Amino acid sequence: MPLYPPDTLIADRYEVIQAPDIGRKILVGRIGLVYICRDRQTDLPVALKFFKPEYLPNRAARDRFLNEGQTWVELGSHPHIVRCFNVKYVDPTPFLVLERIANEHDPENASLCAWIGQPMPREQAFLFALQIARGMEHATEQIHGLVHRDLKPANILVSADKLPGTPINRLCVTDFGLMKIITDYAEDLPAGDRGNWKSAQVQLTGAVGTPQYMAPEQWKAEPVGMYTDIYALGCILYEMLSGQTAVSGHNANDLRAAHCNGNLRPMLQNWSGPAGVFLKRCLAVDPGRRYQAWKEVTTALVEMYEGLGIGSVPQESEQEDQGNAERRSIASSYNALGISYAQIGKAQKALEYFDKSLEIFQEINDRQGLGAVQGNLGSAYAQLGKVNEALGYFEQDLAIARELGDRRREAITLGNLGEVYRNLGDVRRAIDYHEQRLEITRQLSDRRSEGNTLCSLGLAYFALGDTNRAISCHEQQLIITREISDRRGEGNALCNRGNAYAQLGKVNEALADYNQYLRIARELGDRRAEGNALGNLGNAHAQLNDLKGALLFYQMRLDIAQEIGDRLGESNALGNLGIVYTQLGELQHALEYYEQRLKIAGEIDDLTGICSTLFNMGHLYVQIGQVRAAAHAWGTVYVLAKQANLDQALQRLSDLAPKVGLPEGLNGWEALAQHMQEQGLLPGSDGIEPLQRTGDDYWVKHNSAAPDPYIKPGKGHSIP
Repeated sequence: MPLYPPDTLIADRYEVIQAPDIGRKILVGRIGLVYICRDRQTDLPVALKFFKPEYLPNRAARDRFLNEGQTWVELGSHPHIVRCFNVKYVDPTPFLVLERIANEHDPENASLCAWIGQPMPREQAFLFALQIARGMEHATEQIHGLVHRDLKPANILVSADKLPGTPINRLCVTDFGLMKIITDYAEDLPAGDRGNWKSAQVQLTGAVGTPQYMAPEQWKAEPVGMYTDIYALGCILYEMLSGQTAVSGHNANDLRAAHCNGNLRPMLQNWSGPAGVFLKRCLAVDPGRRYQAWKEVTTALVEMYEGLGIGSVPQESEQEDQGNAERRSIASSYNALGISYAQIGKAQKALEYFDKSLEIFQEINDRQGLGAVQGNLGSAYAQLGKVNEALGYFEQDLAIARELGDRRREAITLGNLGEVYRNLGDVRRAIDYHEQRLEITRQLSDRRSEGNTLCSLGLAYFALGDTNRAISCHEQQLIITREISDRRGEGNALCNRGNAYAQLGKVNEALADYNQYLRIARELGDRRAEGNALGNLGNAHAQLNDLKGALLFYQMRLDIAQEIGDRLGESNALGNLGIVYTQLGELQHALEYYEQRLKIAGEIDDLTGICSTLFNMGHLYVQIGQVRAAAHAWGTVYVLAKQANLDQALQRLSDLAPKVGLPEGLNGWEALAQHMQEQGLLPGSDGIEPLQRTGDDYWVKHNSAAPDPYIKPGKGHSIP
């Protein structure tokens, strides 16, 4: 199956916005690959799902895919089902055209998996479970006897949309019928081949599914029914309430025994009421003792929620005015398309769709939708360096979140404001916002967000120069990430702690952290993180004056960046190679690397990279006697840095001025720049648009901050 890069067309209709990242396992499932696209006929976002070739090895298997996909199409539209619009065929590969669900919790994982791993408040868990049950109730009403067979957190998508009148996110069930395709294929295999053909998690010898959520009858290859999926819902609710799976085991045989013998983890003490009764019935070993229909399940969940005494269950979206419902759907689609463009760095394009979404949400007076889009507009403007616009939208988003009592959204927006102020250099105000966010995440018992906030606080304290306090924040983040088994977060914490150690001159401690970060990145198959770790190792070796070692790591970092199309990472690696070759006295090599970096930085609108490269080139020109070229480079840095408010670049120029015969401070550079502009030797300020790259809680998660390119390598890649 060919891989389609961004900006290409699939089936002459679907423009690829974001392609699967095999290395980082983004948009890659155990059986399929997903492309985020814009449908050129409707101008709306869609997700195209392709099966991996090994699951569709022949024409018969592909025909089954088309038939089962059409069954999904027949389920139609429902607020708690991912809609399948069509089944297409680009010989020899069929694919599904699905509704694009935009999420807010984790840009790299739109599923319920990103929300579990710690106990969830009961009201949230009950409403999440109710939405799953409502989606399944609709599906079984549309197609009698339908069984999903693989209901699990990974097949539940969490939308950025909220249930009407609540801060609770909308959930959608996905992947209808896909497990049946695998089952049918396994049954068609000769008996001797079945043992060699495996799904990603369970060997296909009659039992097909995901071990933690499979009902006893699935393990025994007995007939399945609605009660099978209801068992899976019980497993999911147990996990949401407790933060751990309903069964435990070291391998598939252990899990089979636990499910088939009813050896579940003990119920918590406060589950003796309706929640405990509900779970025991869902998780009964005998299918006949479980709920037999989804209507029974939804009724029980409504009673459980209303028994909490916090109000009535929100009405289903389809019961509202159909005109508003349709317009809300269109606005949400525009918002999703904007997020997709933002995630690949096309912030200007994203703004077009956010503005369309904003207009509709304003017209139908949807405060929740309005707040979400304003937050996304703030992030897009921050990415473009338009800080005042970003702050304005974030403040509006914060006001709406507080008006609606949406504490999770309030925390996210406080984090966004903190990041903008940190990038502006107003670090103390950034810390204040992050401290407010930290308090909320702890009140919500949201350990993952608490860890992310500690990361942001660590970066802020690092920027303030309080390196020891930064280390303390990252160590607290490490404890949390290890408690919740967040390996990616653990790697980020190690990376940032390593940077702080390096700043203190504790290079050996930094090396230890960077090597652990590298091991985690390779364990996860995250090539981008692997590249960052290699770059940091290069910084540490340069700090130890091991320039040959630094070159080796920077070259490996460059190779990975070029392999995965990481243009910013490629630019940073080229700049660091230029710095080291300068220190080695190989000035021609250094100049070649600087010129390559300057070209890429210009192509990706990285003003910081442009200024840092020109600054270093100026020093190189002085060494080879080209003083006019050095003046031109530094003068250009002054014009660009002044326009974009790049304080670090301006400070470097201020420090440099007396060393090159200019008056102390920036006045000399101002005079020089004006003189050179009058002669047409420097760019004017008109049309120069700054770009600042920011991080935590934006749906665009960059691995921010290259090593400080104004001096020798040594400052690491900070991971917000």
